[in-house]
Amino acid sequence: MLELDEIDYRVLIDRLIADFQPVKRLWPVSIRLALWILLEATILVLAALLTGSPDSVAALHFHNYGLGALGFMLVSIVGAWLALRNSIPGRESGASELTLLAFGFIAAASIVQFEQPAQALMPLGDFRFALARHLTLAALPWLALFWAARRAMPLRPRLIGALIGVAASSFAIVAELFSALAYPIVCELFAGAILTMTSVIAGALWLDPERRWRMDSASAVDRAHKSAWLGARVIIFPAAAALAAGLILFVLKAGTGVERPVHDFDLAIENYEQSLTDFRPNVPSASIATVLTAYIEHGMPPYMWDFGPQGFRLLGGRFEHLADGSPVTYTWFRGPKAGVMCMFRQVSGFEAPPANHYEAHHLLFYRYRGYSVCLINVGAYGDFVSVIVSPIPMKVFMHTVLSAMS
Repeated sequence: MLELDEIDYRVLIDRLIADFQPVKRLWPVSIRLALWILLEATILVLAALLTGSPDSVAALHFHNYGLGALGFMLVSIVGAWLALRNSIPGRESGASELTLLAFGFIAAASIVQFEQPAQALMPLGDFRFALARHLTLAALPWLALFWAARRAMPLRPRLIGALIGVAASSFAIVAELFSALAYPIVCELFAGAILTMTSVIAGALWLDPERRWRMDSASAVDRAHKSAWLGARVIIFPAAAALAAGLILFVLKAGTGVERPVHDFDLAIENYEQSLTDFRPNVPSASIATVLTAYIEHGMPPYMWDFGPQGFRLLGGRFEHLADGSPVTYTWFRGPKAGVMCMFRQVSGFEAPPANHYEAHHLLFYRYRGYSVCLINVGAYGDFVSVIVSPIPMKVFMHTVLSAMS
């Protein structure tokens, strides 16, 4: 036991005075949550605009993405609210609230799986890219929530870390849907599990109050070095946030589309954009039957898509020859918000573009230049390919094309 004369009260008082600092005002949970929702909304708008289409207004209609996106949005907001609330002593969540959040997450995942076409659950792309994309989209909201929770007094760091992981991961899934991409929900949940486990570890290391409040007995020199390090840490969050924002912009702009130009895709998109303002049929176009008859009379196989039952009106067809002399047809359908261009042409050989895509009923689906593209190798009539393009979101596009097959 220390004797009284062994205690240097002057040094002790000096250290206590040095440790006392004015308390920064902590904003209410509601204001911090509102700012976080604003951050989410900004990223979602960027996702819709950067990876969407010329018809970006239609891409922002939330109902196109179904109840699953709404469910994950609610889970994200509730998870963030619980994380911020649990960082304040005396306002910790009970078991019932956490159970409801878990049920909401499971329900949202089940709805998304039900809404996705069954064939879309087996992408041929690299899973590592899907994982990196998910983590990138979640990075900035994840950092913001951790910083907001750390500014309070978190007494349950692991739980708060888990809630932050669930909130950020749910947001990343919503961002994927808003960017007109449709990764299988199983891949998204796997990425979310990795992020949540990482968040638990980060919470234990970064939010642990005992680690933050522990008084050390370092020398004055060591304390000076520590103070300099703590001062340098002030720029860590802004730098990390800026890096995360840059990665989000890069990933959203890059998307999962084809990196190299694809002539057939470019040709179909060029005719789509031209048809928006000036489409002049050069074959009889009173109905699908008359267009198909005209194509057959020009030597084309009896192959035709009809998107009338899906709400698209036939505006006509065109028969042309490309520069190399190969025959090609363009059939133009127009809907209330966007159109569908169907190109059918003869090729010398079929080779699918080597890019991330989905396969359903031997149809290949791509995102390319902000458009949803369906590529079909029509081998029954020789060397022909059919290319369908539309700016509508991939999930809606796949449903439209697959339903037109039945």
